Amino acid sequence: MVLVVFLSSSCKKNDPINPVTLTNTITLSSAAGTNSQTNFINTAITTITYTTTGATGITFSGLPAAVSGAWSGNVVTISGTPIAAGIFNYTVTLLGGSGNVNATGTITVAPLNTVGAGSATPTLVINTALTSITHATTGATGIGVATGLPTGVIAAWSANVITISGTPTASGIFNYSIPLTGGYGNINATGTITVTPFVEPVNTDYVGTWMVIAPFTTDYGDISLKKIITFTDRSVAQLGQLQILSNTWMNYVSMKGSLSVNGNLMTVSITELGMSSSNSLGIPTGDIISYQSGSAEFDKLLSDTGQPGTFSSQYSVLGNQLTLKTDANFDGDYLDANEITVYTKQ
Repeated sequence: MVLVVFLSSSCKKNDPINPVTLTNTITLSSAAGTNSQTNFINTAITTITYTTTGATGITFSGLPAAVSGAWSGNVVTISGTPIAAGIFNYTVTLLGGSGNVNATGTITVAPLNTVGAGSATPTLVINTALTSITHATTGATGIGVATGLPTGVIAAWSANVITISGTPTASGIFNYSIPLTGGYGNINATGTITVTPFVEPVNTDYVGTWMVIAPFTTDYGDISLKKIITFTDRSVAQLGQLQILSNTWMNYVSMKGSLSVNGNLMTVSITELGMSSSNSLGIPTGDIISYQSGSAEFDKLLSDTGQPGTFSSQYSVLGNQLTLKTDANFDGDYLDANEITVYTKQ
């Protein structure tokens, strides 16, 4: 199909003997439909051409950035590689000759699909609920069939976010891939979930609530820190309290995590961290604000405290005392004085 824009009004040359009628025309000469095309960003458009008569010049308006028009030898050429997404309604206007003649068209530039890194690369114990992993997306309208996820874990897409959740019922290292659908580009969200088997403890003598009070140095003096730690067979929760005044304890930090025990070795994967807000003097108020694993606030707090997300401790129980040995300086042993803490059962 050839589009011809034709104006029938006439213009006379200033020749009373041989009057000549000059009429501007513009006709699409590239393939039908090239004047209404869809491309994606950073990809060259299909060149659009028009042939003209009568005109002595051309103006262009509405073209995408980095797409330009040219006119030579009565041929209009529109070409280029768009660098911005959007719907661009362009106009080619003929100058000179006779008549107000133009051609219009539309170039739609769609963004490429993108997907961000996962919010976490978790390690958890089998049959333990996964803290949701999220991937931010752009351009896509959904996701295809996910591959590589553990049994019991699924992926869903809503409002430009992929959410991976569930409770894994198989152990192993799972490298997953989730294809984006719609939009432009063959893009997949990828990541790794490590699921460790549950090792039934030889005994559960560590289960219960334990406490220790230790000296603690702050910007406003040396005070005491009370650590209260509670174990179940598969989880751990810890609360740190500062002694602000005599017999007055203020909540300071908190931690929760999943727990696996193999012999005398405990492995903790932190799922939640909390820190008390402070007043204008920097003194904790006791109002702990907690953040879940996978959040930016959690990652910052983990970094600020120098605490690894997963760590191991050797433990032993003798009477009403629990001894924990943690490789705090990561030198491969549990022998330094600050790596050994003795708790009393409550």
